[in-house]
Amino acid sequence: MINFQHFWQQRGFANILLLPFAALFRIATTLRRHWQQRLTTALPPLPPVIVVGNIVVGGSGKTPVVIALARQLAARGYRPGIISRGYGGNYQQETLLLTDEHHWQQVGDEPLLMQRQTQLPVCVGRKRRFAAARLAECGCDVIISDDGLQHYTLPRNVEICVVDAAYRLGNGWLLPAGPLRESPARIAACDLCLLIDGDENEGENSSATMVNVARQLRGFYALNAPDKPLSADFFAGKNVAAIAGIARPDAFFNTLEKNGIPLQQRHALADHSEYTATKLAQITADVILMTEKDAVKYAATDPRLYALKIECTLPEQVLKDIEQRLRSIASAPLQ
Repeated sequence: MINFQHFWQQRGFANILLLPFAALFRIATTLRRHWQQRLTTALPPLPPVIVVGNIVVGGSGKTPVVIALARQLAARGYRPGIISRGYGGNYQQETLLLTDEHHWQQVGDEPLLMQRQTQLPVCVGRKRRFAAARLAECGCDVIISDDGLQHYTLPRNVEICVVDAAYRLGNGWLLPAGPLRESPARIAACDLCLLIDGDENEGENSSATMVNVARQLRGFYALNAPDKPLSADFFAGKNVAAIAGIARPDAFFNTLEKNGIPLQQRHALADHSEYTATKLAQITADVILMTEKDAVKYAATDPRLYALKIECTLPEQVLKDIEQRLRSIASAPLQ
């Protein structure tokens, strides 16, 4: 099986052969963007919408940014809500407002994580504008869209592009020759570009406002005791396995080892997938570590299951810039 994350980092002969298809992809996405931007839907006016997305296939750190943004806006007196497509969820409703009773297979793992982490309204919908309208009816005065940078039927007031400093833009080519959904120039059209765990003096595009945002490791916890934080020292001398159903599992495995946790086993799963209970029971280890995104998929009955808690905090200047934009449009909501 091709490791596309590695394949899209290089400009080899196979990538070059795919460039004609990348050109067709560029034409198709351009036509799609213009078509979507012309569509209108008869809905009531929406509150201000902040889209947090990326132009690269795979994970870039959007979810921690959405969680941080929602928490920090709430702390400043706003009533934020989060919308998501709910990728992988099997819900049939036009929109679905999450509660603590929902299962990740119904609504998707990332929306459920965001709901649990923020305790704010989270709504999934395959048409994001309907989800945004649902949150407006619930009294939210600002909508944060998890992903959606390429979903142009969703009006937006602020666009934030998230870039993983470790992966950047891959080889800089469009799909399928590279990992890009849109041209690198798209970053310049965004209001902010957040470089996750990078150097704030570096940038992919000098026309964009790029700000470095560092993720912090907040320790570990057992799934059956989430309120009891643990340090890496807790795992010393134990047989440790790690599982990751995320876009870039190696990044998670390397993070654990860099923080003093040698891994005896690494189990990389496809993004948004899980091990069955039978498969999980077959792992011979004292401890099984996972991301918090993975943790929402597993029952807390297995005492071997632990999660790594990672958070980020948006810089004060970023929040001030966003607040200024929100104030400037408060009297003129989107139509």
